[in-house]
Amino acid sequence: MVNSPNDLSQLTSDTVLYKPSNLTSWVDSLLSDLTSSVMEFWVKVNWQWVAMMESVRAVEETTKIQWRIGLGEKPEAKLDEPRHC
Repeated sequence: MVNSPNDLSQLTSDTVLYKPSNLTSWVDSLLSDLTSSVMEFWVKVNWQWVAMMESVRAVEETTKIQWRIGLGEKPEAKLDEPRHC
């Protein structure tokens, strides 16, 4: 908020003028950095999900093998199969 003429002159001396072409390249750079950060995050999340699902499938397979040789209970339905209530 400007309260006196001195404040206004201070404001105008602090103002920086940009050429539209410079501003455009800055915005492009900012968006590029943001996009790459978001992509890195999603790749990390997807790989964690893939690793988790592989672990679940490995446990399912081990349970099936144990059941086949008589060492465990009958395995539950697969995660991919719909369950009917």
